[in-house]
Amino acid sequence: MFRHWERADLAAAGNAWTLRSTYDGFNCNVQHDDATYFTTIKNLVNEGKYFWRYMSPFNYPFSAHLFGTGARWEDYYRHTWQFSGSSAGSPTKYRMILTSRSPDIVACMWAYVSSGERYEIAPLMSFTESDLRALATKMVSLSRDLTQDGATYLLPGAGVFVDNGYLDLRYWMIPTSNTYGSGHGNTSETAPYLKTTYYVDPTYMTDWTELESVFGNGGTWATYSQRYTYLTSYIETLVSATGQMGSLSPWRLVNAPYSGPINGYQHAMPWFIENVFFEEARTYAESLAAWKQDYRNVISARCAGMAPLYTSPDPATWTQIQTLLGEWQSNGGWISFTDDGSAGGITQREQAYNAAANIRARGM
Repeated sequence: MFRHWERADLAAAGNAWTLRSTYDGFNCNVQHDDATYFTTIKNLVNEGKYFWRYMSPFNYPFSAHLFGTGARWEDYYRHTWQFSGSSAGSPTKYRMILTSRSPDIVACMWAYVSSGERYEIAPLMSFTESDLRALATKMVSLSRDLTQDGATYLLPGAGVFVDNGYLDLRYWMIPTSNTYGSGHGNTSETAPYLKTTYYVDPTYMTDWTELESVFGNGGTWATYSQRYTYLTSYIETLVSATGQMGSLSPWRLVNAPYSGPINGYQHAMPWFIENVFFEEARTYAESLAAWKQDYRNVISARCAGMAPLYTSPDPATWTQIQTLLGEWQSNGGWISFTDDGSAGGITQREQAYNAAANIRARGM
């Protein structure tokens, strides 16, 4: 069984510790150095839990702090790639930017638009394969040496969880009509503004077409797709080369793309296959078939609250979860549950994990 944990769950008496009997492996997004969180992670690993550090190389990080404040991954990514080779805010080859527009156009993803939070999409086409190998090496290093001091929090069997493993960028764009400024929380960044394009609205097609031409290899994004699959493949090579997860070599997890290969490219398994009953592009049967192709794959269902109050678990969703639990009981492998954020969904998530624990206790 696989769990996602937030930083609050990693507190000394947080869920990651108190519910440790309900899972075998976990991932978490540890943005800032915190001895309490890192101690919890190390203690869980010492108890035999598998650990994957969450990272997103698809986009540059948003952060509400300045450079150099103990956010190892974010500071590294911003210093080394996002603003590499010039002053912060000026165009570099490591930003998906069009300086022919006024104001400058920067490709950004849509996450948390309502709160003003922004993630700038990394221009992977501009990364050489040597760059990508360096990036992958750092990701593995940060997963296995949490504070990068070579001594305190060493986890030689840790894996890497690569989020946002999507190959078609158009679905991630936000429109230029958004009025927010810089979303990086860095006072030294005054320009360019976080403006971008959106492929479904003709108003933005000129900018989109130019971005695609510059960063997408002739309007197909083929090189971008190849760079991303190269990166995740190299991460897997590095992770599996050393260390142990139980009796197995460690591995990299990447979010399964919503559909098949884009421009002929596809991330290799193992995959984290999420929201299997809610996915529009891939059917449940297709997700199930993919999951069974590699024992290391994780299949995940989203638990939901029942309308209109969403304080109670949704019976329809529970029926789906029981179906997935039956497949897991027959097939083995890795299973996970997330929730829709409602009180009922969270309750159902814990019910699902308890049901899985009971199945295993009876013998699968």
